[in-house]
Amino acid sequence: MKKMKRLVAAMIALIVVATAAGYSVPAEAAAKAPKKITLTTTAKTVDIKGKVTVSVKSVKPSDASKSVKFKSSNKKIATVSSKGVVTGKKAGKVTITVTSKKNKKVKKSIKLTVKQLKPASLRLSASELALNAGGQETVTAKVKPAGVYCPVSYQSSDTSVATVDAKGKVTAKKEGTAVITVKTKEKTAKKKYLSKTCKVTVTNKQNGFPSATDEQVNSYIGDSDANTVLVDARLADVYQGWALEGAQRGGHLKNSVNISAQWIDCSWWSNKKENKTRDEVIRQELDANAMTAGKQYIIYDTNGQDAVKVAEYLNEKGYKNLSVYNAANMINSGSAELVSYKNYDLYVPAEIVKNISDHVVNGTALVSQAEAVVKGAPVTLLDVSWGDETNDPNNGSGYVDGHIPGAVHVNTNEFETPKVYVPEKDEAYREEWRLNSDEELIKLAGDKGVTKDSCVIIVGSDSLATTRMAVILRYLGCENVHVMSERLVGWNAKGYALETGINKPVKVDFGVTQPQNPDLIDTIEEAKEKLAKDTDYQLIDTRTIEEWNGTSSGYSYHDLMGRIPGTIHSPSGTGYSSSMLYYENPDRSMRSKEILEAMWKAQGIDTSKHMSFFCGSGWRAAEEVWDALVLGYEKVSLYSDGWIGWSNEGHPYVDKDGRTVFYDKTQNKVVEAAAVSQNMEDQADTEKALLDGQAVKAAEEAATQGQDAALEAADGAEADDASEDTGDMRENTDLAE
Repeated sequence: MKKMKRLVAAMIALIVVATAAGYSVPAEAAAKAPKKITLTTTAKTVDIKGKVTVSVKSVKPSDASKSVKFKSSNKKIATVSSKGVVTGKKAGKVTITVTSKKNKKVKKSIKLTVKQLKPASLRLSASELALNAGGQETVTAKVKPAGVYCPVSYQSSDTSVATVDAKGKVTAKKEGTAVITVKTKEKTAKKKYLSKTCKVTVTNKQNGFPSATDEQVNSYIGDSDANTVLVDARLADVYQGWALEGAQRGGHLKNSVNISAQWIDCSWWSNKKENKTRDEVIRQELDANAMTAGKQYIIYDTNGQDAVKVAEYLNEKGYKNLSVYNAANMINSGSAELVSYKNYDLYVPAEIVKNISDHVVNGTALVSQAEAVVKGAPVTLLDVSWGDETNDPNNGSGYVDGHIPGAVHVNTNEFETPKVYVPEKDEAYREEWRLNSDEELIKLAGDKGVTKDSCVIIVGSDSLATTRMAVILRYLGCENVHVMSERLVGWNAKGYALETGINKPVKVDFGVTQPQNPDLIDTIEEAKEKLAKDTDYQLIDTRTIEEWNGTSSGYSYHDLMGRIPGTIHSPSGTGYSSSMLYYENPDRSMRSKEILEAMWKAQGIDTSKHMSFFCGSGWRAAEEVWDALVLGYEKVSLYSDGWIGWSNEGHPYVDKDGRTVFYDKTQNKVVEAAAVSQNMEDQADTEKALLDGQAVKAAEEAATQGQDAALEAADGAEADDASEDTGDMRENTDLAE
C-alpha cells in the first residue's frame, strides 16, 4: 500500500508542480496588510443620477491586500457602493474615503464634484456584427463625458433576423441583415438626441456547419426518433445543473446527451495498466450514447464556440450530418425546460471553487451560486491526498508546491492510519489501511477546522481520496460537504493559480461525539448480516474483473484473491485498482446519469433497492457512493473495509476455481469451507454424544427428587444441546455462502 501510494503521490506531485509553474502565489500574500494605497477614478465630476467608479490603483508593498471599504462624506450629495461605484444625488462637493480592510490606519481620500451634465458624444463597441443564426453578442454604448447620466435605447430594424434587448444583447435569428439603432434618452446642450447604428449580418453556417433553427431544436427535444440526437457540448457540470458559460439557468435540454468540448483538449493521462487513449475514452462515451456516424445531430452550446469544436471533432471521426446551435437565448429566456440532477451541487465546478477560495483568502464577495453552496456557514477548504504536506519523494504529497488557495491539507493516513489487524498473517501482508475509529475521525475533523455546521469544499488531484473524505464527513454529521469536480483538470483548464506554502488549520470542536449518519458506512459485520438476511440490500463489488475472478488481489500488500458470495459486480475501471474509467469522463468529471443508470441495470443492480458499494479498501467505492448521492439516491452506503477486511478476517469467499474458501488465522492459510464444515460436523456429533450422556446422568440424579424435577433437568440439557447445534449450523451456513 505504502509503495503504491508513494507512486501515486509522486505522479500527482509532478502534475501539481507542472501546473503551478508560472502560476503559483505565496500563501502569505493574501493576508499581508498594506502600508500605503493610491486611488484612481473614472471621472472627478459626476452628473446627478450619474455614476463614476473609485478604485485602488496601487498598494505598497505591491503584494499586499487591495481589499478596502468606501465611505461618502455626504450621502445626500453622493453615495458609494461596496465596490466603489459613486452615484450623484444633488449638486455639491463630496469626499470619498477609502480604508484598507487589513490595516485600518491606511486611508486615502478623493474629492468629487456633483453637477448637472449633458451628453456630448455617443460611441458603440461595434459598427458591424457578423453572427451565425442562434449566436449572440452585446453592443455596448459609451456616452461622454464620463459620469454623465444618459441611458440609451436599442431597436432592431428587422426582429425576424436579429433581436436586441434593453442592455444591447443582440440575438441572431435567421439569415439576413438588420440594423440596430442606439439612441440617447437625454438631449445634448444643443437640445438634440444622439444616435448610432450597428449593421448585423446573420449567416446560417458556423465554420462550415449549418446552424439549426429553434424549430429544429424543439423537434429534437420532443421526438423519440433514435436517428436524431441532440448533443450538449458544454461542461458536464453545466449539463448536470450548474449555470455557467453564458447560461443563466443550469441543466440541459430534454432528450440531449453530453459530449463536452473540454474533453477534446483537456489534460489527459492514463495508467499504463489501464492503457487508454483520449480518443478511446471519448469513443466510450459515444458508444454509451449510441452515437453512430449515420445519425443526424444538432450540437448546442451557450457560448458560440463549444458546439463547433465538438462538430469538428465528430466530423474528423466520420460523422457528417452535423448542425450547430447557440442555445443561450432558448435557455436564458426560460422558454425551454431544463433537466438537472437532484444533488448536482455535491460536485462543485472549478469556477465556483475559485470564487469560494477567493472569498476565504481575500474576502471576495460570493456569487449567487457560491452563496447557495455556502449557505452562510463558515467555509473550510480541505486538500486531501496521500502523503504529508511536503514534497518528500517518499512520504510527501506535494501540497507545499501547489494547492487550491486557502486549502488545508489532509493526509489520507490521518483517517485510515496503517495498522495490523490480523497479526497471524505473513509480515508482507500484515498491515492494512482500514478506517479509523469514530472517535478518531471526529477528532480529525475538528483538528482540521471542521464543525458539523461547516461548509466544506474538498479539493485535490485524486477523486478517490476527495470523495472518501466527503463520505466520512457526511457520515460524522457534516451535511454541507462538497467535492470539486474534475480533480484539478477544470482548474488548470481555466488557468487558475495554485498557492504554495502551508496553511495551518485552526482547531475546533466538531460538535458531536458520535456519527449522525451511521447508516452511510457499513462495517464488516453489518455488510455480512444484511447480505445474508436483508432482501432489499445489494452489496456491489466495484473492483476490476481480475480481482472479481480471483486472478489478482489488486494490491501488492494483500495476498487473498476472490469474491464475496452473493455480491454484484460493477467494476469502476480496468487494469489496476485505482481506475475509474467506467465512472469518469475524459476530464475526470462524473459520467451522465443516463449512462451510469444504464450500466447499473445491465450489471443487474436494482436502483430501487439499497446499494452498498465496496472495493478493496473503500477508495474506489467512495466515489461511486458520492455519484449515487449526486443522482439523488438515498438508500446508499459504503462498505468501507472492503475485500481486504472481509478476506483477512476469515469470512468465506469464492476463489478463482469456484471453491468456497476462507482464510484460517490458526493455520495462516486459505482452506476450503467444505472440509472445515465436515470437521465441525464431526466435532458437533462428539459434543452431542457427551451432552446426551450428561442429560441421562442429570435425570438419574434427579430421580430421587421426584419425576417432575427429573423431567425438568432433562429438558434443560436438551435445550442447551439444541442451542449448541443451532450455533454450529449458523457458522456452517456462513462458511458455505
